[in-house]
Amino acid sequence: MKRISWIVLVALLVTACNLSTTIAPTTAPTSAPTIFLSPSPTPSPLPLMTSTPVFTPTATLTPTEIASFTPSTPMVEAVSHTVNCRFGPGGDYLPVGTLPPGQWVPIDASLGDQSWWRIELPSSSGTYCWISSTLTQTSGDLTQVDVVGPPGGIAIGATVTGEGEVIGPCSGSNTNTFNGTITSNGPGEILYVWEISNQAGERLQKGSTENVVFHTSGTLPVDSWSFTGGCGNYVVSLVVFNPNSLVATFTYKAVP
Repeated sequence: MKRISWIVLVALLVTACNLSTTIAPTTAPTSAPTIFLSPSPTPSPLPLMTSTPVFTPTATLTPTEIASFTPSTPMVEAVSHTVNCRFGPGGDYLPVGTLPPGQWVPIDASLGDQSWWRIELPSSSGTYCWISSTLTQTSGDLTQVDVVGPPGGIAIGATVTGEGEVIGPCSGSNTNTFNGTITSNGPGEILYVWEISNQAGERLQKGSTENVVFHTSGTLPVDSWSFTGGCGNYVVSLVVFNPNSLVATFTYKAVP
């Protein structure tokens, strides 16, 4: 009995050994899968945040223009006292204004010998007049000054006189004679003409052109003029037309 037991035990051991050497595993071991990792994309660098400078414009101050004259600009001033500025270069012309001392003004023109200077009157823009060089002093380049001749005087006044009332027949034989004067501000020739109109303003008659010559400023009489008409109201005119325009009138009436 013991002998059979050992035999059985040995048989079992032999069988076990054969099994361990002959039985192959039913499933071949598999190697671990190879994992390929995609490279991570390289992040693009973020754009640098650069600030654009904002320039605030600075207000530009425009300097105020100040009238000035270059040293070569011909200038003149009264020396010690206020001097007359006359219509023309000479005492024969009437003053039209004055130039006080210490006020420099540009020289606009002069006589050929520079004995008189023409300027624009500071107190009256656009008014030109003459001052004597003997009462003034100058600065600047006087060769730049234009040379001009003296102006002729102009009429600054006129008068007409006559009979204020003429009595006579209304048939047209009422005669009135008129006298007149003209005042000039300097030497020169002044042309004038007589005219007469009715009360409605209709011109009835016109005389011929006449002249009066002045050798200095002042008042001179003109040639008289007569008109004969019927009854009514009349306006007679002394009309200056050269070198300037000026009219003096006189009203009268003719009655029976």
